[in-house]
Amino acid sequence: RHSGWLGASLHEEAAHLEAALTGGAKWDWIVVDHYALDVRAEGHLRRFAHRLAVIDDLADRPHDADLLLDANLQLQPGRYQGLVPEACRVLLGPSFALLRSEFGALRRRQPRTWAQPAAPVQRLLVSLGGADPQNVTGLVLRGLLRLATPNLHVDVVIGKSHPQPAEVAALCAALPLARLHVQTPHMAELMQQADLMIGAPGISTWERCCLGLPALLIAIAHNQIEIGKGAGSQRFAWFLGSADTLTIDDVAAAAARLLARPTLLPRMSRRAQRLVDGQGPARVAAAMVGRLRLTVVSDE
Repeated sequence: RHSGWLGASLHEEAAHLEAALTGGAKWDWIVVDHYALDVRAEGHLRRFAHRLAVIDDLADRPHDADLLLDANLQLQPGRYQGLVPEACRVLLGPSFALLRSEFGALRRRQPRTWAQPAAPVQRLLVSLGGADPQNVTGLVLRGLLRLATPNLHVDVVIGKSHPQPAEVAALCAALPLARLHVQTPHMAELMQQADLMIGAPGISTWERCCLGLPALLIAIAHNQIEIGKGAGSQRFAWFLGSADTLTIDDVAAAAARLLARPTLLPRMSRRAQRLVDGQGPARVAAAMVGRLRLTVVSDE
């Protein structure tokens, strides 16, 4: 019954979705955040809602939407031209990033300051996402072990689904001042305490920008490469490239270069903070009319 708008692997998901949406009055909005869905599925969903909003960052398929949100840096002007209806409102750029409220609140409560002249990096945060299926965290920690940084505090964050937590724990134990955090609810605080972060150019890019945290970025998924390139071109982070192409020596050399140039960090921080202020959710909400009832279709 769903084969006209979803692939076979999504049939069960589609059934649950229709069960959740069916019954009662139409929803005011449905928000679709799913790489597997396109104009066919969105057209099908229109019978359940007055308006449809789509979250995308690939611009690789057409959408049937009243509002489209792409919070990434726009490296290709007009990238959604011809992919959305003419009347669709398109929200582009990191000022619309959907950050949790604690990031904006912490930015307002504790604005980041930098010593003059810039002091050496004292605290480094390492986080490559909750899953990190390639264990890029381990690659980074092995790179740090090759550096002579006995006074550097290192906070390492992994999720519960990390494939090799014991190995990461052993590498942390080998670093003089490293602490391992598993599935921490205090990510904003750890970012605020850090002087520099080694991470992936996903949604955490905009969390770091909000708090003015400079970063060394490694893409762990294909859709992160364009974000990493954009961060590098805007000079609020250093982008090393895809994890598939990097060695321990590459990571060690890049970290050593950035740690040796602390005067770069305040400038990177200011550029980052100009891009994201933490008010993205309020801007998106303001763009949505009659949003009293809201449901979300997500691939998270």
